Amino acid sequence: MALKFQKVKVAKVVRETQDAITIHFENPDKSVYTYIPGQYLTLKVEVNGKNYNRAYSLCSSPACDDHLAVTVKKVSDGLVSSYLNNNLKEGAYIDILPPLGNFVAKLNPNQEKHYFLIGAGSGITPLMSILKTALIVEPKSKVTLLYGNRNDTGTIFKNALKELEGKYPDRLKVIHSCSQPEPGYSGIIGRLTRGKIKELLQPIIQEESLIKEYFICGPSSMMDEAGHALKEIHVPAQYVHQEHFSAPITHPMDDAEPTPVAAPVADDGKPKKMEVTIILEGEERVITVSPNESILEAALDNDLDPPYACMIGSCCTCKAKLLAGKVIMDDREGLTDEEIREGYVLTCQSHPTTSGVIVNYDEV
Repeated sequence: MALKFQKVKVAKVVRETQDAITIHFENPDKSVYTYIPGQYLTLKVEVNGKNYNRAYSLCSSPACDDHLAVTVKKVSDGLVSSYLNNNLKEGAYIDILPPLGNFVAKLNPNQEKHYFLIGAGSGITPLMSILKTALIVEPKSKVTLLYGNRNDTGTIFKNALKELEGKYPDRLKVIHSCSQPEPGYSGIIGRLTRGKIKELLQPIIQEESLIKEYFICGPSSMMDEAGHALKEIHVPAQYVHQEHFSAPITHPMDDAEPTPVAAPVADDGKPKKMEVTIILEGEERVITVSPNESILEAALDNDLDPPYACMIGSCCTCKAKLLAGKVIMDDREGLTDEEIREGYVLTCQSHPTTSGVIVNYDEV
């Protein structure tokens, strides 16, 4: 079945900082809206008569919170985030998709691990869900959060984290770092560079005998620094999980170049338009995909309404199964190797390279 939006009532709106709110939703169908800590919701928001889809990470915990909740930080030139921060009120209705995402902590009461969470700014949102849930579900596990912000006033969940530290003094350690601290701030100063991350975490990592797992979320520059820091202290890559809110920074020399796939060319030597069959909500529709246009963009241009959110290949909301033909993806960041083997593609990143391409949004 294709993912379907459901109109859900806003139970309350909590002002976290001057530019961030947490939206709590009245509980929709629990059989559909169950979630794993670290996943996100896709919201369809109408602004000035036009609908926009946006993905926001769940900050709530399935182990202790009654409502689904997402935190939205206002970003520069962010139409939807600004609208929600300035206008959303309790009692409003928003269309949401069921939770999605692979940036998850697979928790088990019998596990005994040490979770290292590295976040900055609004990157705290999925980490907060993981943190709260791990402390409840895995009573023998520990959590260390390294959390960067511009200043103390703009720190999302500052008071909630302080309360949790008091509740779990032997199992939770929160390390704050502010790049532009206000007068009276006595904590660590500076951005989360790879040097600072190594300085703060390496002693804890080396002394810890428990199995360790790492979750990173925040601005791409910080995530890049964190990834390199963990690599330099020999953290195995399979234990490192990352969630990008924007397109990741790429380093062409870090990995082998992908095998190039030639775009289809017409007899006159010009790039060729391709017909693609879209299966959505049980119906088939043939659309034409122009050169340099993704399958998702073409579907939207043809007035189809497939699920999507980020448009940069990170969130996986636009995932569909490739039933026939071949495509090339600009970025496959959000897909696991298993999903690739099973034939799933990100339609926002996919371009047809053969005729007869069929993608099915209903098989997700």
